[in-house]
Amino acid sequence: MLFFINSAYLLRRYSSDVRYTKNKDGIINILGNGPSCHDTFNRNLCTNEKIMVVNFTAITDVFFEYKPEFYVLIDPSYFEVKSDKFILLYEKLAKVDWSMTLFVPTSYRKQAEALVCNPNIILKFINFNYLPGKSKAVFNLYQRNIASPRFQNVLIACLYVSINIGFKEIKLHGVEHSEFQMYEINEYNEVLINQKHFYGSDTINLTKEGKILKGEFWKYLQYYSFMLEAYSQMKSYSDFLRCNIVNYTKKSFIDSFDKK
Repeated sequence: MLFFINSAYLLRRYSSDVRYTKNKDGIINILGNGPSCHDTFNRNLCTNEKIMVVNFTAITDVFFEYKPEFYVLIDPSYFEVKSDKFILLYEKLAKVDWSMTLFVPTSYRKQAEALVCNPNIILKFINFNYLPGKSKAVFNLYQRNIASPRFQNVLIACLYVSINIGFKEIKLHGVEHSEFQMYEINEYNEVLINQKHFYGSDTINLTKEGKILKGEFWKYLQYYSFMLEAYSQMKSYSDFLRCNIVNYTKKSFIDSFDKK
């Protein structure tokens, strides 16, 4: 009896907009930030396929050209709006004139509802409740979004959402994940990264920004270990629900999905 009471409580406590739904058989394209993104996407897009984008895609010219059906933001910085770039992002989202669903963390529901005031954008919420493992019991909780994978980056959240809303095939574009090749450690033992996205490039001093302390570069590399582990978990979860994930990024460092 206690088990059923606890189960009912959990289902109410973790009510989610991304519970697994087996009612679609379509294909979705997830567009990452990598430089190859638009080349592979435009060469491999077929009729009636859906599009999901992330992060600052809205401030690029292609956003209004592609008119994506889905958008995902999970980093806390997108809900704190501390710079002009974030202000511009929400100004662009306010101009969306097609139906689009924006997925954000449940913990930022109030902030998202205050920032997004466009009737064309439907807000949906993802519970973050990391549970490791690849067992059927774990995946059953993932289906209800009572538990979730480790959202080490936004693309893992995109995969999780796309699987749970029922797509049979997911195409990945612009997911090189080659940032660790772009690190530098200067004469002051400060860690720099030279980032390249499809919307530009920049150099960030991670030490001065307080993201990595001197002598702790290993922690940043550990981030990639967690990330690749999460991709492996998403591969197992997609197989469990018979969803095929294909990586169209030739030089991607993700080794969990078949490449094409």
